[in-house]
Amino acid sequence: MSNNILDSRNLNTRLEELQSEFDSWKDSLTPEQIADFKEKYETPESEELSDEEFSWEWEDEVGSDADELKNLIDLREQFGREWNNGIAFVKDSYFEEFAEDEADQLGYFRNCDRNDWPFNCIDWSKAAENLQNDYSSVEFDGETYWYRDCWF
Repeated sequence: MSNNILDSRNLNTRLEELQSEFDSWKDSLTPEQIADFKEKYETPESEELSDEEFSWEWEDEVGSDADELKNLIDLREQFGREWNNGIAFVKDSYFEEFAEDEADQLGYFRNCDRNDWPFNCIDWSKAAENLQNDYSSVEFDGETYWYRDCWF
């Protein structure tokens, strides 16, 4: 999967993989390990540890996968059921090139080489800026991504 354009369906597949790894790790914990976690978090013996507390321990063990799972869950929750229909997230630093590709794919420059007039005279920065009027931004994994508003 390219980091320039992310598809929510691919992100969901990754989320499910990570969730499965977390669940397997959690299921493999011994009662002694759970008791140690409860003591660490000052959780009364009669109460269950939260998934967040378990995820902190998993993060200590596996590192960045826990952060990635948390970020993916947060992103999915922002988009509800549309998440499963496929949302394209375009990285901010790639958006100008994306605008150029969109114009080309939509046939605005049939039979025109990108190195020739008028294609090479277009202010793609301004074109991308105008195209972003139909998009909203979201932060994910420390980056800004743009997604098309018409889906919501």
